[in-house]
Amino acid sequence: MRSPRGAEALEHLLGSPFLEGFDPRDLAELARRATVVGFEESEPVFAQGNPATCLYLLVAGTVELSVGREGRPGLVVQTVTHQGYPIGWSAMVAPYLYRATATARGPTRLLAVGRETLEQQARTNPGFGMTLMRAVLGIVGDRLRATRTRLIARRYDDVVVAIRDLLDQSGPRLSVASPLHRLPYHLEQRLTLPDAFQILDALGRHGDPVERDLAGLC
Repeated sequence: MRSPRGAEALEHLLGSPFLEGFDPRDLAELARRATVVGFEESEPVFAQGNPATCLYLLVAGTVELSVGREGRPGLVVQTVTHQGYPIGWSAMVAPYLYRATATARGPTRLLAVGRETLEQQARTNPGFGMTLMRAVLGIVGDRLRATRTRLIARRYDDVVVAIRDLLDQSGPRLSVASPLHRLPYHLEQRLTLPDAFQILDALGRHGDPVERDLAGLC
């Protein structure tokens, strides 16, 4: 019989877009050792440079990711609000150090899965390990695309140019019928700006995995 805690953890794992395509049996094994943890306003989840011991999935609330140098305030690079979004993927990539500082912005709940748990499941089922690393590479790729988009927007002072470039990069990943293709045109006209944000909101909630990721980046 599954414990109430394990059942809750499994529900969050199964509902995470990051874990779409994983074998439910693997997720059930992770759920047995996963823990839901709570954080208060301004409470750190982890600090940049510290050993990366856990992968987190957002259950509820908001987490702000920032990077900085010693003696300088951190620069916010991402604000995570989507349920199931992974935080702390550095736990799966050598040298296993957190690359940013994560801070709760308001009451926040996260599902924590230890690195040892993930590695043990990968040893037990190599197929799980392959799927996990593909998912991590997808997150890293999204971060690189987001950074490139910000640099283009800064260089040309034009958000539309940056978003066109982001959609062009996505190429075969994005369906030709996706409403995201209309986004640059809506952004160019003041009267259709609300339509642009409606598209982003709708796809961020109900789009396919590629559309959700791109809507978040946009």
